[in-house]
Amino acid sequence: MKLFGRDIKASQLPARAAGFIANKYRDARSPRVFNRWNGKTVSGKIKVGFLVQMPQVWDKQETVYRRMAADADFEPWLIVVPEFDFVNKTIGEYGLVLEFFTGCCENGKLIKSWENGKWADLKSMGFDYIFYQRPYDHYLPKQYQSDTLVKYTKICYIPYATPEGKTTGIYPSVFMRNVYFGFMEDENSARLNDLMHPHELHKSFLSLGYPVFEKAIDAPQECIFKSVLWTPRWTISGSHFLHYHKHLEEFDWSGKKLIVRPHPLMWS
Repeated sequence: MKLFGRDIKASQLPARAAGFIANKYRDARSPRVFNRWNGKTVSGKIKVGFLVQMPQVWDKQETVYRRMAADADFEPWLIVVPEFDFVNKTIGEYGLVLEFFTGCCENGKLIKSWENGKWADLKSMGFDYIFYQRPYDHYLPKQYQSDTLVKYTKICYIPYATPEGKTTGIYPSVFMRNVYFGFMEDENSARLNDLMHPHELHKSFLSLGYPVFEKAIDAPQECIFKSVLWTPRWTISGSHFLHYHKHLEEFDWSGKKLIVRPHPLMWS
């Protein structure tokens, strides 16, 4: 694929994403997007927050975070959010989530978002960019939803899953409208989101590669595994289990095992 006339390899997202943000940050000293960004003075290190709540999807941001942690131009922070019941507006326990992300933190810069009965004030901390794990605001308290944070920082997003969509409806507009840099999984996804939000000045949806694909690129070409785990996707329109199970049952596994781990909502 090409970006600005140059060939971009699918495995280059961590370096490209960090580099793209750094260059934009240095070149655009007075961003003119979103109401409270007008005239903001930029200096010092680039302060980036990663709003994390799910270890299961950390692999989508991990390589970008590690790249920034190793770069003197960046100051990356992990902002750990406990489970939040968006129906009853109640706050759950951190559980193993805090332990997991504490182990992932490379520079000691970690924020427990809920502590001593109140949420951490991200606005006062002066983040230049904040990465979200999922494009769904209702899993977060109002203080951390995109409509709130977009007033004083720039929101970045790497898709937690790749739907390979053909229409704009698969990307939640209520969230995507607030994204300043969307590092999309392919050129089609970047184009669709540009079509969805053509009115936002300087907004960029980019196709720089997808971090999880790096593992596939680096994996041995010959299958050396004795078992394969299948985690069928649950969707409102129906489970992928119903679409593919017959094909997988009939596949010649040559002595290898197929293990199915159903999605919790799959059967209902």
